[in-house]
Amino acid sequence: MSEIAAVVSHALKLPTSDIRLRPLAPLEHQSNHLYEARAGGVVHMVKEFRKPDELYDAPAREYFAMEALAPREIAPRPVAYVRAGQLGPGQWPIVVYQRLEGEMWDRRAPTPADMQALARLWLVVHDVPVAGAPRARGVADGAGRLLDRLPHILQRYADWARESAPACRPTAEALAIAGARAEAAAAELRRLPVRELYCRADARFSNVIARPDGRLGMVDWEDCGAGDPAQFVADLRIGPNQEDLISPEAWQAFSGLYLGALGRRDPSLARRVALYELLAVMLWLGLMVERVLAEAAAGPVRRWAMNTMPANERGRRFLARALAWPEGDFEAALARIAVYRLFPE
Repeated sequence: MSEIAAVVSHALKLPTSDIRLRPLAPLEHQSNHLYEARAGGVVHMVKEFRKPDELYDAPAREYFAMEALAPREIAPRPVAYVRAGQLGPGQWPIVVYQRLEGEMWDRRAPTPADMQALARLWLVVHDVPVAGAPRARGVADGAGRLLDRLPHILQRYADWARESAPACRPTAEALAIAGARAEAAAAELRRLPVRELYCRADARFSNVIARPDGRLGMVDWEDCGAGDPAQFVADLRIGPNQEDLISPEAWQAFSGLYLGALGRRDPSLARRVALYELLAVMLWLGLMVERVLAEAAAGPVRRWAMNTMPANERGRRFLARALAWPEGDFEAALARIAVYRLFPE
């Protein structure tokens, strides 16, 4: 605690005796360390970046975003960025910013009006010029790497289902169909023109803040930057934090406003969103299948949950989305595979 206090003291240009520092319990998905720092009647947030592969890019993206968006008042106000090792060997990078007051959406079902407000917020983010902006980190990074090994993953799963889990054979067959569709979708994406914009990444609702004055804001900008907006819209809809919370009406409210605003300047945007939705589904399914195979190799697969939902139920939802893609009936597909499971329970 004394080490982080020294870094915060340097960032705020105040003696440590004038700063009250309190660590915050992390959310399930967080890898960074968060602290609350009170000084001079102002509450600051201190974000210490601890992932070895993101010590330089992630904090730089975070600080760039908050500086670029400061005039638009939709992100926390940045205070300081202390780079890795700036104050000595082994020092983790930190970004300090003023706390954005409000309540995070997290696991709430948004209304159509909520989603329209979110669409308007996303459009404001695109006002940041692409020139000079860092590259965004998003679905394309994870899905691209996973798709390279997806056929191998699904074949291993099919072998395991055949030999050790006969009840999962229908799931393996459905996954093979979905995997072939994803390969075709990836090939089509490579052929389509892209109009890059500055984008909001990591679209989970826990990063959306309902502010006391009725406006929306967003936190956690470490993945944001220049990229194809389609992949981040797809992640907004498909991410496991909220895919079960967004009603068709709420999604139409978002996509109608958002795609209507950008569609003329980017004619392939809607199609790219649909293609990325399938890749996002397969990214999550691939990760879930890898976990099942790893646990099965060590013993019986234990029950687990993804964003509060039992894994088999979440897996069925993702699989139904892949089988119903691009414009089929998701609820009907989900009903057809009601007894499917990724692993026996």
